[in-house]
Amino acid sequence: MAVDEETQATVRGLWAVGARYGRPPAPVPEVDPWEADDPPEAAARRRLVVVLEGSPVVAVQLQAAGPDTVRVEDTVDLEVPRQDVVAVVDALLGGRARRRVRSQGPVAHVVALVLGNPLPSELEVVVDGDRTYRAPVLVLAAASGWFHALPTTRG
Repeated sequence: MAVDEETQATVRGLWAVGARYGRPPAPVPEVDPWEADDPPEAAARRRLVVVLEGSPVVAVQLQAAGPDTVRVEDTVDLEVPRQDVVAVVDALLGGRARRRVRSQGPVAHVVALVLGNPLPSELEVVVDGDRTYRAPVLVLAAASGWFHALPTTRG
């Protein structure tokens, strides 16, 4: 599959960020993800996945169309436009993400437990001081030491 210049630049940016933090991405064989007998339109529906192992594990899904997905610790999905993908990953690996706690007080905490989410909060990443990306932290992520170590804010 021919990869457009914007996608190539994003992959190169992700490699640069990963290298800066000692976390180069895994190889990306999906640059040519389709078989010769696949219809040509199948390539346009595919996505390119770049994975940076470590803590946190970050998997970036570069979509053929629409916002890309930055998956953190295999449970939290941030929808991010292509132009901010590298900056969001840089913030995550550079320790500039935070956890915004959604519940306030013991009653809200009990309600969160009953509803199955003992850590009712959102992962929040701010890019360039004016663009914020948020996604709910789910039960599975609550066990992650990386999420617990994030600075928290109320809101």
